[in-house]
Amino acid sequence: MRWILRGAIGLALLAAAVAATAIVLVSATNFTAYRDEIAAAVKRETRREVRIDGRIEQSVLTLSPSISMAGLTFANADWGSRPEMLTAERVELEVALLPLIGGEIRVKRFRLTGADLLLETDTAGTANWLFGQADGRQSGPESGADGDGSGASRPVFPFVKDLEIAASVVTFRDGRSGLETKLRIEQIAARAPTFDSPVNVEARGAYNGVPVAAEGSMGQIAGLFGRVANYPVAAKLQFGRSTLEGAGKADLTGALPVVVGEMKAELLDLDEIAAATAKGRGRPAPSGKSGTPKSGAARQDRPPGLFPRDDLPFGILGLFDARLKVQMKRLVVARNAFDAVGA
Repeated sequence: MRWILRGAIGLALLAAAVAATAIVLVSATNFTAYRDEIAAAVKRETRREVRIDGRIEQSVLTLSPSISMAGLTFANADWGSRPEMLTAERVELEVALLPLIGGEIRVKRFRLTGADLLLETDTAGTANWLFGQADGRQSGPESGADGDGSGASRPVFPFVKDLEIAASVVTFRDGRSGLETKLRIEQIAARAPTFDSPVNVEARGAYNGVPVAAEGSMGQIAGLFGRVANYPVAAKLQFGRSTLEGAGKADLTGALPVVVGEMKAELLDLDEIAAATAKGRGRPAPSGKSGTPKSGAARQDRPPGLFPRDDLPFGILGLFDARLKVQMKRLVVARNAFDAVGA
């Protein structure tokens, strides 16, 4: 998992993987009786405990088998800050049967409600989303796993037509810095006319308490996890007071994604973004009469100079590289406001 977007999508994929395992494993009329077998099958693949507390309902005698389950729990790495990596109130999944038989997952419909996903690393940088071993460390490469596809199995990621996540939360915790980022999801909807077409996305929620809304399009979700050189992305984003719109291509072939494109902003408030990213360590303008940034000059109640002495706490930016042409009608940074800024 090379960037935070993969972590958010992992909320859906992890729950979907459990449901897909159930569809493949059991063709009986009462899935609920097979909860332990389903959990054991997932544990063999991930080395993590899985628990399904609620009822499992299914429709398998069709070309689009579906399943729904309630009360899903997926265990965290043994060093994690809490026992559960994922809990979900309800998961619903419908897949295309014929591609599934051939080893390809094509999701016709996916619904996830009331989920709580924790993505975290320890002080050594070990990630809890690596399932090779129970402690979250990937096992070494098997013989033949040299990139030619021979001798080792590869993870299978789905193509998606209709995905929805509601009333959920994703938390990212950095064990080295202690920085914690929380994304509360009111609703995320991702829909595509066909399995080969781009995915249209709409989202509403809050990032560390700051309201966020987005709409746009992207390539198929499966492409995020492959080494794609020109992955298309276009989005309009509302982050608190900031409004941004951009489009470009992402090169996913390297260690970090590289995004190349253009971005326009009516207003980009870096103070507000910094405060949200750093849980209040940023320096947003105070409220009240003095709350409006002083255009073009430093405020009188702070030391001279445009930028603060400390680094702006944009740790999330270390998760990708970018080469962007940026045009901003107004930029707010370090309690100063500037108009018609380009970069």
